[in-house]
Amino acid sequence: MRRFSTLLLCVFTVMASESSLGGEADERFTPPATPLIACDPYFSIWSTGRALNDADTTHWTGKRHRLGALVQIDGVTYRLMGSTPERCAALPQSDQQVTPTQSIFTFSGAGVQVTLRFTTPLLPEDIDLLSRPITYLTFDIRSTDGKEHKVSLHADASAELAVNVPEQKAVASVEKFEGLASLKFGSVDQLVLQKQGDDLRIDWGYFYMAAPEDENPNAKVGNLEALRN
Repeated sequence: MRRFSTLLLCVFTVMASESSLGGEADERFTPPATPLIACDPYFSIWSTGRALNDADTTHWTGKRHRLGALVQIDGVTYRLMGSTPERCAALPQSDQQVTPTQSIFTFSGAGVQVTLRFTTPLLPEDIDLLSRPITYLTFDIRSTDGKEHKVSLHADASAELAVNVPEQKAVASVEKFEGLASLKFGSVDQLVLQKQGDDLRIDWGYFYMAAPEDENPNAKVGNLEALRN
């Protein structure tokens, strides 16, 4: 297991396939803040931009808890989530939907449509499901111009998600599960419920980020800028 500061990021790059679809929304609903991961008050990540790629994601208390996503279309890289890297243009967000269990963002440009869907299935009739702190992140990529495009995806998560304040140290590693490529990180000290108050973020347990191996993910731990390059 390797030790890192909280500025280090976990990354997946996943190759995507394409199919044909047309259409783009002219107007869209935009709430003041959109839930992305909302498992409990300690583990609660939101987007506060008009578009998902306008601003860095934050904990509900406003502290920076960064999730990021990029898409490369025919050799050109665009931002889907987060405000960096600034050198990459933001793929225009054409639609947004929020339901009790999902936040769905649609982006259109460069001949493709990308739909990014956060699903947290907190269903009250199933207590086991309700208590499970898992959010599914799904990408759907379709051609809008009837042409074939070469598309790849990058998703990353900062170790900020596993600490209360950035000064805390975290450890990270690449893990293997049956059928999954996975990354794991968490705080070094693991101070379970050692603090009280409202302005708190989870700093115990471990954050896992996983993707099916049949999608050929490239899972790495390291410096954000280097990994995105």
